[in-house]
Amino acid sequence: MILTGEVFFKEVSNHYDQELPLVLYKYPAKTKIHGMLQFDNTLHKLVHMKQQGFIMVPFVGKENAVIIPKDSSKEIQCELSSVSSGHSIEILELEYPEKQRHLSLVDSGVKAIENGKFQKVVLSREQRISLPELDCIGLYKNLARRYPDAFCYLWYHPKVGLWMGASPETLIDVKDQKIHTMALAATVGDHGQTTVQWGEKEKQEQAMVTVAILDALKDYSSDIKVSEVQTVKAAKLYHLQTKITAKLSGDLEGLIEELHPTPAVCGLPKLPALDFIQANEFYKRNYYTGYLGTINMEQQAQLYVNLRCMQYIGNELVLYVGGGITIDSVAEREWEETVNKGKTILNVVTGTP
Repeated sequence: MILTGEVFFKEVSNHYDQELPLVLYKYPAKTKIHGMLQFDNTLHKLVHMKQQGFIMVPFVGKENAVIIPKDSSKEIQCELSSVSSGHSIEILELEYPEKQRHLSLVDSGVKAIENGKFQKVVLSREQRISLPELDCIGLYKNLARRYPDAFCYLWYHPKVGLWMGASPETLIDVKDQKIHTMALAATVGDHGQTTVQWGEKEKQEQAMVTVAILDALKDYSSDIKVSEVQTVKAAKLYHLQTKITAKLSGDLEGLIEELHPTPAVCGLPKLPALDFIQANEFYKRNYYTGYLGTINMEQQAQLYVNLRCMQYIGNELVLYVGGGITIDSVAEREWEETVNKGKTILNVVTGTP
């Protein structure tokens, strides 16, 4: 059902006020915002990829994967062009008490690489900001309007919480046996430069991610094609991206399990990097760096890595940010990268250009 922006968000607000599960999402470079409004507050577990609906899967722990089922929800749509701006918060006080801790974490990661434990590890942090009130629906309007080329979502379940983000990274897009995915790595801020000069560290990081994704695809697909490496912009950040296409020849669920978590959010080799993350990061990632999106019958899915995201819980806005660590990483630069990534959400909250 296609509604005007005003009617669409009024219906969404009424549903949210009743503390009923919902999800709003917009695919990258598409003009429609989709809404799924679940009829009751049942928490539905994701059991397999033959279910139909919108899924949220954590970084680790499949038992916490959930779905808003298509057959238990009302579906509505509106055109992005009919959506008005939401309110912004003019002043947001930021403090970084966790900076030294993150610098030490990065140094520990580099030392582990030097000792041969892995080639790359992705290390992250959370940033908590006191915010007694948040107009989450207004914030989502601004997010979708500002980042039309990202996967913009707002997900809420009273038994889990509220998450929102603007992901630049496709995990996998499968339709009619055709696979589209990407290797996305390396980050540099937009400082008004006309060209981006990538260092050897960033090029090697991108190459590692590409090789790992191709390795994951080989047992589940055929006719694999790889694009040239491109510089792409997401919000005020630049990344290196390689597009990958293939034909699905195996089980989709098996392929997704092989892909996730990707080297772009975990590391290489996957298992020792994952062990290091779980032992050394100062918090639990939960749904950050998991994946989310829509699944349908007949092995079709549009799934995105849960990046550039936040959670609103207990009157706090919790941002999640991280970066890929290699042997050439410098802790201070990695810290700055996390600060820049956090601005994707923060600038929308405050209305900063």
